[in-house]
Amino acid sequence: MVGDCACGIGFAPMISLALLLVPPVLLFSLVCYGADKLHLFRLPERLLIPIMIWIAFGIGAGHCLLLSLWARAVCAKIFARLSPPVFSLRPSSLVASNPRGLLRFGVVVSPPARLC
Repeated sequence: MVGDCACGIGFAPMISLALLLVPPVLLFSLVCYGADKLHLFRLPERLLIPIMIWIAFGIGAGHCLLLSLWARAVCAKIFARLSPPVFSLRPSSLVASNPRGLLRFGVVVSPPARLC
C-alpha cells in the first residue's frame, strides 16, 4: 500500500505517538530555556536536578491528564451520537399525558395472573 513504511506501521499511529510525546518535550525545553534566562542553573546540582526532575514529571503527568480528559469527552460525544434515544417510562409522565397511561403501564409490565 502507498504510504505504509516497511515495518507495517501506518501514518495514524506515528502521528498519535508524536502528539503524545512532542508537546511535553517542547514545554520542558521551553522551561529549561526560561530557567537559563533567569540564571536558575547557577543553583547547586543537588538542588537543581531534583527540581528539574519534578518539573518534567509534572509536565508529563499533566499532559497525560489532559489527554485522558480529552479522550473521555470525545468518547462521550461519539457514543451519544451512536446510541439510540432513551425512552422515559416514569409514571408521572404517563399519568400527566394520559390518565390511563399508568394502568396500561401496569398491565404491560406486570406478569399475568395465575388462576389455579
